[in-house]
Amino acid sequence: MTGVGNAALKADGSNRSTAQRTALAAALADAKAQADLVAQATGVTIKGVLSVSVSTGHAFAYPIMAGLEGSAPGTAPDGTTVTPPAPGIVRPAAPQLEVSVTVAYQIG
Repeated sequence: MTGVGNAALKADGSNRSTAQRTALAAALADAKAQADLVAQATGVTIKGVLSVSVSTGHAFAYPIMAGLEGSAPGTAPDGTTVTPPAPGIVRPAAPQLEVSVTVAYQIG
């Protein structure tokens, strides 16, 4: 079962340890919640953990332009007129530390 967890990471990385623990706990909880659902739906019981694999990465948001200057309004499928947003820069979100875990559970 694969679970994913995220935690905010300071730009200077000074909270990396704390962020990693937070994201890892969330990823493990996500995997366990999914495994519990599958076990219940299939009529088995989770007896323990056989193996765990952990992968850590960073997610960064980059500024992008919203809207295109001079874009013409369009028509939605229901016939309403759609006007594109005014051009502007979308501010990036805080960097995120992402942890992914793959857990093999023993069932009975």
